[in-house]
Amino acid sequence: MCVIVIVLWKRRVERWPLVLLALGVVALSSCSSSGGSGTVTGIFETSGGPPGYQSHRLPGNVVFRDEKGDHVSVRVGVSGDVVVHLPAGTYTAVGHSPMIHSGSGEMACDALHPVVVRAGHTQRVTVACQLM
Repeated sequence: MCVIVIVLWKRRVERWPLVLLALGVVALSSCSSSGGSGTVTGIFETSGGPPGYQSHRLPGNVVFRDEKGDHVSVRVGVSGDVVVHLPAGTYTAVGHSPMIHSGSGEMACDALHPVVVRAGHTQRVTVACQLM
């Protein structure tokens, strides 16, 4: 399995799209997966809460873990937008945000359903922190 990790820094915001495109092309060209790969897009957000509470997008990390235990961690910015290219397969998605705590640590936030990635296709996912 090919693992792609992209680290963003806060310098020169206007260069991010160009840097991400270049990193993605280089990383994907070095990957070889017999099943192909697909794209996962979606959001990382809060859900639930007291009456009248509006959900909001979260920054943090979302980890996609396949059935063999291999994983890919994706950094999510303040927009809460999740975008990752993964080899075809079935994944669980778990997010953590410094904005949401449970006890003494960050709360584990889950996608409600497994993420099924098909080669050449885009799959949507919502990773939600269920608030009481």
